[in-house]
Amino acid sequence: MNKNFIAIGVLAVLGIAVAIAFSRGSGMDKPMDPSQAPIATLAKDQIDSLRIERTEGAGDKAVKENILIVKKDGAWRMAEPVDYAIETPPADRMLEVLSELKYVDVISQNPAKHAELEVSDDKAVKVTASGQGKELASLLIGKSGSGMSYVRLPGKDDVYRVTGFLRGAFNRSAKSLRDKKISGLDADSVAKVEVTHAGKALVLESKTEGENKTVSPVGAAIKNFNEDSAKTLLRTLATLSAREFVDEPKPASETGLDETATKLAVTGKASGQEKTLTLLVGKDTEDSSQAYVQVQGQPQVFTLAKASADKLRVTADSFARTDEEMAQEEERKKKAAESAASMPPDMGGMGGMGGMGGMPGGGQIPPELMKKIQAQMAAQGGGAAPQ
Repeated sequence: MNKNFIAIGVLAVLGIAVAIAFSRGSGMDKPMDPSQAPIATLAKDQIDSLRIERTEGAGDKAVKENILIVKKDGAWRMAEPVDYAIETPPADRMLEVLSELKYVDVISQNPAKHAELEVSDDKAVKVTASGQGKELASLLIGKSGSGMSYVRLPGKDDVYRVTGFLRGAFNRSAKSLRDKKISGLDADSVAKVEVTHAGKALVLESKTEGENKTVSPVGAAIKNFNEDSAKTLLRTLATLSAREFVDEPKPASETGLDETATKLAVTGKASGQEKTLTLLVGKDTEDSSQAYVQVQGQPQVFTLAKASADKLRVTADSFARTDEEMAQEEERKKKAAESAASMPPDMGGMGGMGGMGGMPGGGQIPPELMKKIQAQMAAQGGGAAPQ
């Protein structure tokens, strides 16, 4: 009996010790009093410029980047190393991180630990926030771990733990921050495209009646016209994104961005306003993996993946199908309809159509056929047909 009491007593003491340890540990992870923080909390609207100094690569291939982004006319834009629009989400994320920065404690005061924690001058990502021409804060951001990040103030030895993963928000290359949109048109807004390729001309026009959108050739008939492919081309033109930015001037003889280029005169909408631009698709790059692209009248040259560029180098023949191809397509549609009609009622309705966007062989189910399929399924008890 005495041994049992002793054992219980030992367990109780251990339990108290563990509870105290956990209590102390959790207390250490609580943000410190703001009055003790080395930098006051920054509000998003205080900041109108951010300078990011970082190193891309390692060893002999290491390249230092010095990036400046500024707020101009209510929008963020890169000012250095090039003047160019940037994507909005990364900039928003940076402001969010700085405005929510919470210091926990000082983890080290030993300069010898700086390299290990990646807050040394050569390993850290240095971020300097300014507002109205005045520096507001400067941080050397190191590595992260266990939901915390290590930071140091330039010229100081103290290394702080702060909440969150800071490095990922700021360790962005200039190329990754630049807005890669080429046409800048609203999604699904292209109403017309005039293509000139290999000396041949093609005009495609989109019309919308109610919920029904059609694309058709203008001025010339195309045998067994592949409307789905034409719709894909128009969608692609609105959402076209660059693979790389070509900032060093290159002669037209190398890029092919001259009178020999494929020309696509695209009419669509940008921020709801009608806009027409001419896209030039030039030669393939030297390694044939990409192709040069430019919006006529604009200085910036981009590259696209060759496969993407080839989809823009179209003629009327690109949308024509033989009778045999047409028959195969109709057969695929028929099988897809039969498969959908044979589905059990509990798999019908819109919920059971999640995987029906495409058909065997890579074709797409036209909206009209999709509605018929859904109506058949509704009749079998699979749910109401769409209105």
